[in-house]
Amino acid sequence: MREIAEYVNTKCRMIDKMNILMCILTFKIFEIQHAFNAKLDAFKERRENIMLSKEDEEMIPVELLNLDREMRELQLSHHDESRKYKQQKIDIQLEYEKVTSILDNHLEIMKKNLAFLSEEHDKFTTETKRSEPLLIDYIILAAIEEFTVLTETFESKQKKGWKALYGDEQVLDTLQSRGLAVSKSGYILTEDGEKISYDEAESRNLLMGLDFRNKLFPKEEKENEDIIPTPSSIQTFGESEKESLASQISSEDVSYLKETLGKPLTLALAEITSRQPRDPIHYLGHWLFKYRYNQELDITQKQEYEALMVERNRLLKEKLHRLYEEEAKLVIFEMINNAENEAIRKELERILREQVMGGEDEDDQAAREYAELKKLLKIIQRTTESR
Repeated sequence: MREIAEYVNTKCRMIDKMNILMCILTFKIFEIQHAFNAKLDAFKERRENIMLSKEDEEMIPVELLNLDREMRELQLSHHDESRKYKQQKIDIQLEYEKVTSILDNHLEIMKKNLAFLSEEHDKFTTETKRSEPLLIDYIILAAIEEFTVLTETFESKQKKGWKALYGDEQVLDTLQSRGLAVSKSGYILTEDGEKISYDEAESRNLLMGLDFRNKLFPKEEKENEDIIPTPSSIQTFGESEKESLASQISSEDVSYLKETLGKPLTLALAEITSRQPRDPIHYLGHWLFKYRYNQELDITQKQEYEALMVERNRLLKEKLHRLYEEEAKLVIFEMINNAENEAIRKELERILREQVMGGEDEDDQAAREYAELKKLLKIIQRTTESR
């Protein structure tokens, strides 16, 4: 019985870990969906700006095609990433159901063994008819009481799905069952990736029966002016005052830190809160380095893309210019050919008229015709070479 109880406790701890992992995966899935929705809205805004642009109307179709290609790539990437996390969640859920089935079976075995032990002890006591209980009776009764308490505890856990949920864990599990996830920053993510505030979630009746506002936004401790300073506090007052003065910074410094570090630190702390790594300081440093690397990579890729588009537009314009030049050359060559053919036709007509008119010697006429034909051959040869 004790071995079964220890086994059940081990499996219960495993279920607690699986439940935490499922909460983290749920938050990650909602966060990915929210980021995808934000990028999709940005693409739609870019499409509207392109459609309303009047600077280079010829390039609008090209820009729209590129934008559609980027949107398809984004959708495929989002589908693959979300499917990966959803599959992990499904695997954990299947393992969770498998473990709960095993625990149900072990609990039934414990109940049967407990009932058998109690019946055997009652039967043995009735048959022996002792006036006073022996030491073995006390041992058996203590074991029955111990296993009864364990069985009742396990039955209570069974009603909760074998989850040992207390405080925040209970809230997270309830939110997950409602298709919600919450971060330490106070925002609540829905299953569709929508980011809403605590008040908005309450107005939609999404948090019925839950109240964790104070955990997200702890009230500031009020200063008590009636506190009488102790000697130790008087001694440390000067040092603490110096430290507080040294830690004061100007509003410009605050604005600078908020502008440069606000967004990355907020994102980093949110992820650290959700993941809870073993070494949060090392994780924070690695996360900030990766964030900066991704920023530089995005800038480089954007510059490369812009340079590629400029080169593409230049090549397209050059190609169009060459096509126009070739077409113009063909038109000019056709005009020259027509003019030369017309000149040849007129020359042949003139020779024919002279032959009809006659009055000249045959030798002179033959010589003149030979010269004219030679002249026509030169013209035709020159025309062919120019082509």
